[in-house]
Amino acid sequence: MIFSHKRISGTAVVTGAASGLGKAIALELARDGWRLALIDVPVEGLDSGDSTAMVEVLKIARASGGGGLIAAFDVRDADSWQQLHD
Repeated sequence: MIFSHKRISGTAVVTGAASGLGKAIALELARDGWRLALIDVPVEGLDSGDSTAMVEVLKIARASGGGGLIAAFDVRDADSWQQLHD
């Protein structure tokens, strides 16, 4: 558990969730049953690689009592955040 020795859960927005540190954080939160918004930049011509990683994290979250969604957008773009909110 990342945050405490006590079980904490809630909703988290994880950017960079397709790989690296973002994916590692998302996996830890997923195992603890958090509801997740998994976000990474859209890549032109993206094959199933990065999106598959986020799907696997989401499956773990659902199996642990959480869940969530996957969104592909650039966090620097205000319009993208508005679309996520809507």
